[in-house]
Amino acid sequence: MKFILNKDGSFNIYGKNFSLRNAYPSLNGISLHPIRTEISYSEIIYMLETGEFRIHFYEESNDVLRIESYITGNAGIHDVEIVGNCAVQGFTDVFRQSYGMTDPSGWNAIAGDRSLSHGLIALYSGAGALTIYAVDHTRFSSQFSATLSTDIYGEKLTTLTAGFNMECAGSAHERLPALYLREGVGLEDTLRASAVDIAAYMNARKNDEPAFHWCSWYYLYQNLTQEILDEYLEKMKREDCCKFRYFQIDAGYCRSLGDWLIPNHRFPEGMKKAADSILDAGFGAGIWIGPFMVGDQSNLYLNHPEWLLRNKDGSLVVMLRSYSEPKTWGNLDSNYYVLDMTHPDAKTYISHVFRTFREYGFTFFKTDFMLWNMHDSSKVERFDNSRTSVEIMRDTLKLIREAIGEESYLLGCIAPFMPFIGFADGMRISGDMGAQWDGEYSPSHMLDDICADQYFNQVFWQNDPDSVILRDFDTFFSDRETESLVLLQAVSGGVITTSEPVHRISETRKRLLRFITPKGMRTGDIPFLGRDTELICVRQKLSQGQLIYVLNPTGHEISDVYPVEEITDRKKCFIYRYDLLSEDIHSENVEFLHIKLTSHESALYFITERALKEKPENMWDWKGDEE
Repeated sequence: MKFILNKDGSFNIYGKNFSLRNAYPSLNGISLHPIRTEISYSEIIYMLETGEFRIHFYEESNDVLRIESYITGNAGIHDVEIVGNCAVQGFTDVFRQSYGMTDPSGWNAIAGDRSLSHGLIALYSGAGALTIYAVDHTRFSSQFSATLSTDIYGEKLTTLTAGFNMECAGSAHERLPALYLREGVGLEDTLRASAVDIAAYMNARKNDEPAFHWCSWYYLYQNLTQEILDEYLEKMKREDCCKFRYFQIDAGYCRSLGDWLIPNHRFPEGMKKAADSILDAGFGAGIWIGPFMVGDQSNLYLNHPEWLLRNKDGSLVVMLRSYSEPKTWGNLDSNYYVLDMTHPDAKTYISHVFRTFREYGFTFFKTDFMLWNMHDSSKVERFDNSRTSVEIMRDTLKLIREAIGEESYLLGCIAPFMPFIGFADGMRISGDMGAQWDGEYSPSHMLDDICADQYFNQVFWQNDPDSVILRDFDTFFSDRETESLVLLQAVSGGVITTSEPVHRISETRKRLLRFITPKGMRTGDIPFLGRDTELICVRQKLSQGQLIYVLNPTGHEISDVYPVEEITDRKKCFIYRYDLLSEDIHSENVEFLHIKLTSHESALYFITERALKEKPENMWDWKGDEE
């Protein structure tokens, strides 16, 4: 990858199949107006009235360019665009990364609407892909965008921006995180290589055991009690399909949010008793907590209002109001505030809460509504307003990790992705899913994010696509829809969790649970990533063969034919289509895969060099090529 520094202070970057032309930095959305500009072979220095801005270029390899930048006299700077509104040639489509699970990641043709991306962005076409990303996410949020516009001559023009949000909290002399440009052939491979770079710099955690756990939320919701917990534990520990690593209590156990150690009427003997019950049944104990959430009926709010985050006018930041029925989580709170994690006493309190839960025996922590801590420091009043929201978040995560220990499992939920790298073992990547295909709490968000976020699964952490709904009662899902979603969540190779009363589901559904029980860490790829296709496809390359999963998420039938080599990397192979209810293991030796799926139907194929001799009872533990 090459660069050219122009006399006017702009710069061009060239790859094998693309060019970025006339890039020019901007501060707070306004292009630089330097007093003078000094240019050498690899550096541009913009002399400003209040300081200077330097950009230095390093050719890391033929495919990777690194851009370092420094700024002095930067008081009041909020946004810095290193690459500002440059013209892009060579790419027609954009991959955008979500900030967290609240908005989906995805890909589309570059259009007039600004495609905003966080952490990284990818531009691509049939000829290749380009990722632009930062590896350092310890202080500032990185932001990218691609837009299709019309120039003064009426020609269509794609423009790109790449930079950082400093939240007006930078020092007088600031070295900004480096930007990396990486060119590759395939979109997913280029994304994954970029994720590996980020994970290495951020010291991402590696968890050797899959997080297979039961969670109380998606069937009982806030209605779990000690009595129901004991009943579920007694019955589920006898089921051979319930080899859960953890049994996790979700929201609904405390009297008011913020008073995490004060149990409500559902747990009259306290949370240590709940943890003991779980441990005695042979499971690891898990607990839900929203550490920044403070209800207006809590002792925390009543006794320590000075610990709460405030707006610039001094009023409390209100993140949630519960004024109508039903009251949120069944609590009496009407307003929910935010704990200011720069206040030393608030930090001491949260550390005490997590340490106490760990002393109770909990080793799985689902930390929820973590985005509540990500308020731009230039727009709120904290005890210490000199830190960015990213720095505050990472300080808090460090405090939590020290309190729960390295051996505990930390799951992020409604959390910003990039600041969590290095602390989280797992991360929810999509919103809550209910028991219906359409409407609110449908799986549409999950369908997008499993594909789009797969490139960092088992790289940043274990991706959690949300709870597996297995039950054959209290659901609008058909048998076909249930199996399609369960297999998709499982074959993606991330976290598997369910909230079902497994002792009450049918033997067929228990068989499905045994089939998806994780065994070792897996991470698949998405053969159709970036393609204009309605089908969802996930591939797992295992030592004994491959798994190919295909789903039709639409409301109509899809029929297509693919050369086997296009999906499996094998010119010819035996293909067995898994059928939960049939014992037939007939395999066909074919060169083409004929796919015909009705609405919401899926197919899971076992790909081998030789025909299977026995039906797999588990999707990961079966005999194939290695036999």
